[in-house]
Amino acid sequence: MDFGNIILGTLFLGQIVLQTYGQYAQQTANKCFSVPGVPKLDFDACKPGDMILITTALQGISRSPGQCSYLQGDCTEPVTSETDEKLHKECIGKESCSITVSVAWMPRCSAYSNYNQVMYYCIPKINTQNICVRDGRFGLKRGFLSTPNYPDSYTSDQDCHCNMTTAPGKKLKFKFPDSALEWSHSCTKDKVKIMDGGQAITRCGKLPRMYNYTTYSNTVEVHFISDNWKEDKGFWLQYEADSNIEVFCGPTNWVPTTTTTTTEAPTTTPKPGSSSEGTYLGPSDPTNDNTSLVGIIIAAVIGFIVLVVLIVLLIRFRRKRHMEKISKAPVEPARHPKLHKHHGDKPPGSPGAPGGPTTPKANKHNEDDKDDKP
Repeated sequence: MDFGNIILGTLFLGQIVLQTYGQYAQQTANKCFSVPGVPKLDFDACKPGDMILITTALQGISRSPGQCSYLQGDCTEPVTSETDEKLHKECIGKESCSITVSVAWMPRCSAYSNYNQVMYYCIPKINTQNICVRDGRFGLKRGFLSTPNYPDSYTSDQDCHCNMTTAPGKKLKFKFPDSALEWSHSCTKDKVKIMDGGQAITRCGKLPRMYNYTTYSNTVEVHFISDNWKEDKGFWLQYEADSNIEVFCGPTNWVPTTTTTTTEAPTTTPKPGSSSEGTYLGPSDPTNDNTSLVGIIIAAVIGFIVLVVLIVLLIRFRRKRHMEKISKAPVEPARHPKLHKHHGDKPPGSPGAPGGPTTPKANKHNEDDKDDKP
């Protein structure tokens, strides 16, 4: 008995049970490769105004002739990367689609696949909020967000957000059925950013199907930014919680304000049915205060360093000027002690003085005197 196949089948069925999506019925698209003709997966169960949400896409080997759908015990693997790319580009988020598929070698099963099967749901488009449109929704336990124009390409130069709140002590669960944003190193260009309490989760490029994230806080902000260079398909995000969720979306420089009358201390928490109107208050990023404080500290440190450098330069300049003055000052001749004059005598050491050096002239006179003597 292949326990690996049994475990995989159990996990697959468990995934189907967990992803019921409430009132939305699960649909199936499958194709047998043994059937003559071009093998295609047709997604035609959704009504106009619906969006295809794919949860599972697999290829397998059936154990019975003519079997085209998964049965417990089948050896299965995820569909090929080529098929998965087609599902993302041509099917997810659309009303209907039809893609060609092909037989593929499955290393785990040591055989070629003989069928493909995809599980999906039809989600009414009206249940998906555009993150860049001013909108507030209350009393939901699950819902969807998307970039502008999804499933078509989003527009450039967008800066939008949604503030989401559930009951204290509860958490929000996010899943991305689809995500294709412009990729950049460290996500410096197009990106989706989840502000969860004191931390930020930033993603760009393509995410795996049904990429999920569970928040730490009951209050979260989802922030979408696009530059003016390259646009992609965008993202489609599903959110849910055990308690009701309040969602406010719109441009980042717009946040909804509410007025609630109560006998207790005033509260700013909006309630279902309360009126709200838009007011431009600047970016509502909760990290703005921290960013400003960090900026002030950095500016103070830089200012201090500049001041120290200026003081050092001033000291060096003044020292240099002082040294230049010293070098240019006139040098006074050395003072010698006065010699006492001896009347009638020559100073000691002078020519002709006793004990002094003799000059050639004096020697010559002496020689002449010697010659005159007899």
